[in-house]
Amino acid sequence: MEVLAETQQKPARASLPHAFTAANAAENARKAVQARIRRKAEQEQAIAQAKADLELVKPLLGKAIELATGHASVPDSEYRLQRLARTREQIETLDAQLLATDDPRAIKAITDSIRNLAEIERILAGRPLPGSHRPTKPKSGTVQSFEPSE
Repeated sequence: MEVLAETQQKPARASLPHAFTAANAAENARKAVQARIRRKAEQEQAIAQAKADLELVKPLLGKAIELATGHASVPDSEYRLQRLARTREQIETLDAQLLATDDPRAIKAITDSIRNLAEIERILAGRPLPGSHRPTKPKSGTVQSFEPSE
């Protein structure tokens, strides 16, 4: 019984000093602010270094693409126009195949392909979806005049 009585007794609390005082709270706040400022400066320095590295590598990227593909890289606008022309040619080819076939499965596959290519063609041509573009208001300087017909 004596063992049970000893284990049930709670040990006496040692008097600990208060963990937070005004002085150490102010010190911890100062350290936290310094750590945030240091991390932000390190991030900005890393971003600046990455941008500088990218500027050094950019001229080499065009050469690497040329070596890997066997031809020079094409600017985005030219690529878009080339891809648009190829997509339109593919649509024309599929239209001809659609007219020549009678198989329902082939017709469905061809129409699905045409639908997908038509969406790609719409994006490449820069046409918005119906209802997604609000027309601009006429400029105040231009006045439309109507002549009455007699």
